[in-house]
Amino acid sequence: MTYGLRVNYETGDVEDQNQLNYIDLQSSSPLAGHIPGFPNLVGGVGIPGLNGTSRQVQLPRGLHLDPRLGVAYQLNAKTVIHSGFGIFHHPLAAWEQYPNALGTTRTINSIAAQSDGVTPLFNLSNPFPSGLPAPYGNAAGLAIALGQNITGPLRTQDIPYQANWSFDIQRQLPLQLVVTAAYVGNVGVHLMTPIQFNQIPDADLSLGSKLISVVSNPFYGVIADPTSTLSLATVQYGQLLRPFPQFLNVKGINVGAGQSSYQAGQLTVEKRMSQGLAVLFGYTYSKAIDNVGEMTSVAGTRNGPQDNYCLACDRSVSDQNEPYTVRLAIRYELPFGPGKGLVNSGIAAKVFGGWSLGGFYTVDAGRPVAASSPNNSSSLGGGSGMRPNATGVSAALPGGPQICDSCLYFNTAAFTQTPQYAFGNVSRYVPGVNNPTAANVDTSIEKLTRINERFHVVFRAEMFNATNHVVFSGPTTSVTSATFGKIILSQSNAPRQVQFSLRLRF
Repeated sequence: MTYGLRVNYETGDVEDQNQLNYIDLQSSSPLAGHIPGFPNLVGGVGIPGLNGTSRQVQLPRGLHLDPRLGVAYQLNAKTVIHSGFGIFHHPLAAWEQYPNALGTTRTINSIAAQSDGVTPLFNLSNPFPSGLPAPYGNAAGLAIALGQNITGPLRTQDIPYQANWSFDIQRQLPLQLVVTAAYVGNVGVHLMTPIQFNQIPDADLSLGSKLISVVSNPFYGVIADPTSTLSLATVQYGQLLRPFPQFLNVKGINVGAGQSSYQAGQLTVEKRMSQGLAVLFGYTYSKAIDNVGEMTSVAGTRNGPQDNYCLACDRSVSDQNEPYTVRLAIRYELPFGPGKGLVNSGIAAKVFGGWSLGGFYTVDAGRPVAASSPNNSSSLGGGSGMRPNATGVSAALPGGPQICDSCLYFNTAAFTQTPQYAFGNVSRYVPGVNNPTAANVDTSIEKLTRINERFHVVFRAEMFNATNHVVFSGPTTSVTSATFGKIILSQSNAPRQVQFSLRLRF
């Protein structure tokens, strides 16, 4: 038995000139009480060290304890049981990032006039009609970037961690065989994901087209930044319903709101090298679930958070979920040459000896399919990855998926386009529908020639995807596409490749 305890304590990052920033969602805005109808405005850009506050971007969260336990027990001379458990916190340096120093830098975005959403405020003939804007300066504090998008980490952050556990039974069999059956599991807590905190509340989506109606702008004359749509006389009504109407998007990066789970059964059969033959076989049956998965940005990932108020609605099988995988590796040394049973002396031993064959066979069940429904998500101030609605019909075809120019890979009748000003109710990934299975065979042949005690020459020829097996790309997943539910016959894997190598070992 082995056991241990790791104790973690981290302070927040500090920049020498306090040029980093965080997102403050609670402090009173300098505009509070100065905008008709908005007496209690809060939020803005937080500057470490300003007005005597801590210079740390993130405030320390106390001690984090990571217990570890490993147990091995020998039932008899040929059977062993292993089990283990551990918790692992992710260090700050592994996940935190600072995309902008909003107090000391300035970015100009080309935006469309709020009145019609089309006419640009800037053009190539006069790209900076009001001149180049100067940095806001840290002293502006919560008044930094009013009327703009703001991005940064939260100051009080939940630290991500994982809990891993495993249990296996290992049995030695005749013929140099070892069989291992294992169960492994993992949960992730407070996983990093971006959150758009300035989304229009879900309760207001029922207002429909009124959200994009043009009304008088109460910030007109107060927010004077000419690069901001909030400096115009009119504004879309939906903007005034946002939690932080004095800003456009308020994006928290790497917010610890994600969760994941992984469970798998594993079978391994190993024939250890004997009589020139070694074989390793592995089979894994697993399921991975999460609510964040592939998200790398609030508005840049196809299957990002659809509704920032409901991350639980994004819980589904993970983008990494593969129901099963198969691995088979074989190496065989031909029985010729010195020390072997046949042709073990003379010139013939040099010619026929030292040859070995190798093969590696893999099968990966396809990853899940995600249906999408293009929508006016910008008017919702939400995330990305807009999804369709379910009709109540199964997406799986009775006869299984078909791959041909005119065949449906899944049942498109299971989906319908989501109406405007609403979020789709289909899960992030479609249950029971996976991309095509990928099978592959790699082979090799190797010749080892011993020149003397010191020098060896190794010739090796390899074929990758030796059978030239084609793996097709996944189906079209947009409900508005003419090819929705069909696979466009394009190859997603590499065709057969052959390579030769010759090296001198000494």
